[in-house]
Amino acid sequence: MTAKSFRPPLTRVLISLIALPLIQATFLSTAAWDPSALGMEPDPLAIYRQWARSPSPQLRIQAARSLRGRSGADTRVALLTLLADPHPAVRAAARGELVLRPVAENQALGAGILALRSRTARLEGVRAILARKQDPTPFAADPDPAIRTRALASGRVARKALEAALLARGGATRAFALECLADPKLATPRVRDPAEPVRIAVSRTTARAGDLAVLLKDRSWRVRLAAAQACERLREAATVPALIEALDEKPGRVRTRIARSLVAITQADFGFDKKRWRRWWIHVRENYAPPPIRTRTYEGHTTSMIRFHKIPVVSRRLCFVLDASRSMSKPAPGAKGESRWELVVHDLLAVLDHLPKGSRFNVILFRTGIEAWRKRLVAAAPATRHACRTWIANAQPAGWTNLFDALATALADDDVDTLYLLTDGVPSRGAETTRKTILDEIAYLNRYKLVQINCVQAGGSKGLGKRWRGFLEELAKAYDGVSVRE
Repeated sequence: MTAKSFRPPLTRVLISLIALPLIQATFLSTAAWDPSALGMEPDPLAIYRQWARSPSPQLRIQAARSLRGRSGADTRVALLTLLADPHPAVRAAARGELVLRPVAENQALGAGILALRSRTARLEGVRAILARKQDPTPFAADPDPAIRTRALASGRVARKALEAALLARGGATRAFALECLADPKLATPRVRDPAEPVRIAVSRTTARAGDLAVLLKDRSWRVRLAAAQACERLREAATVPALIEALDEKPGRVRTRIARSLVAITQADFGFDKKRWRRWWIHVRENYAPPPIRTRTYEGHTTSMIRFHKIPVVSRRLCFVLDASRSMSKPAPGAKGESRWELVVHDLLAVLDHLPKGSRFNVILFRTGIEAWRKRLVAAAPATRHACRTWIANAQPAGWTNLFDALATALADDDVDTLYLLTDGVPSRGAETTRKTILDEIAYLNRYKLVQINCVQAGGSKGLGKRWRGFLEELAKAYDGVSVRE
């Protein structure tokens, strides 16, 4: 065979010359490209810059991850830049990579975050500092109250900074500082502080029944609720008459919590009957001491005849946070051909039909994104019930499971006091998708909201995976809620 026969056709050469750059560009634009596979030495910053400019959030996430294991100022600054990204998942990825940076970078990282101009970036940065277990004290004096409270919420801020924060203008800042200092002597003078979070913090800090008696009459339902919870914690006879008088509360979650605290302290149970409680107290008050705690079922949890998936509906200001992801279209266990979604809709409509007069409600669906029926709670009038029925009848399961963003949306409504969360899967989309970060963020967001979170695990716990088992139970327990599996 002659050498001439080995020469490729001219057209094949031209195609190769054109196609090779296109193939290289394709590799550069995808997260799967590995320069080392082509015998090239990878340049992490070059890869980062290529992906960080992409309109795709997934590639920007890969940009953050491409710097893993790389130290030095250049890669640190690159990650700090991504903290201001408009997409929350990208910011979370950058934050996660900053958490993994070497301990030797602690000082430089803290200084770099403090110097960021973007409020969003500094907020993400302080969360990285907290996850790294670094000292957050420098952030306790940040001009932005949200960043100050993030630092204070860690419980690791120096005492001198806490005392300074106790005099800050922001109510939440003062509240966090008061709780961190945990000094009952500092609580009493602030029992009438104009900021609601501070009065809630007083209820959690005080050791005086007199302070709680004042707070049980507070204009804020949250403060009254916190005071009732604190009475149960304090377990002193002096709180009993104040709780009995507080039973004048309108029906709903706060009155239920007051009755529960009375039962927990006294081990007697007269429900919401103020006259019977008064007569009982007259007979026992002399030298009264609360009896030992016994486990019992509180009447306040069972008086309501309305149920959402077996959970009593006691609240008059409630929001249903419902999973409408693709998996909800699966058949419901034990149902006669009905899907999980169809059962949810049926149960929701039954609750809406029986909500008592004066109730306010909303419904939030979560798939890959969030769809709220209304921006805020609305009165449960015939017209609004009908509108909600029509809206929910047209909804169909689709997409992934964005649980955290749905909860955050629900908690943003200051009017809501109870959530009913139903899901059949695990979080796969949203600003937070890990168990720890979701629980930590909800703890921060709900610290002074005091919203009760009830949870329903639709479809049982099979297939959730070990790391997610018990997640909903943990969430409900943390916020005075009930959790069931179906």
